[in-house]
Amino acid sequence: MSGKEKTAGAFLLALSLVANGVATGPAYAQETGAVEIKQYEDGGVYEGTFKDGLQHGKGTYRLPSGYEYTGDFVMGEIRGEGVARFPNGSVYEGAFEKGKPNGFGKITFADGSTFEGDWVDGKINGSGLVVYANGVRYEGG
Repeated sequence: MSGKEKTAGAFLLALSLVANGVATGPAYAQETGAVEIKQYEDGGVYEGTFKDGLQHGKGTYRLPSGYEYTGDFVMGEIRGEGVARFPNGSVYEGAFEKGKPNGFGKITFADGSTFEGDWVDGKINGSGLVVYANGVRYEGG
């Protein structure tokens, strides 16, 4: 399995944990609008703001595997702009909806190659720009 396939697998696992509520159950921190820290049963840690017991506003969510998301949360859901970092060094920056890349975003793989373009439901959609680690560029769909 290539590094990119492993990154994709780790990304989908982390996103499915969030999407299925395993990593985003209700938080019981005081709701002061201040930054709070909540540790979940799966070992994940959220540091950020809460509303009605759910992650809301800006925050960072870390899993024991090394996965980390920093960005916007809306009522317990990763939604808005954010950055997802993977244990192998790959990084996705861009728009999220329902815990998945959705809208415009860029992923930089550990080898330095990148894809920048549109995403729908966690998958590349349509055209974009790929720049390989050796500098070769491809633009299209």
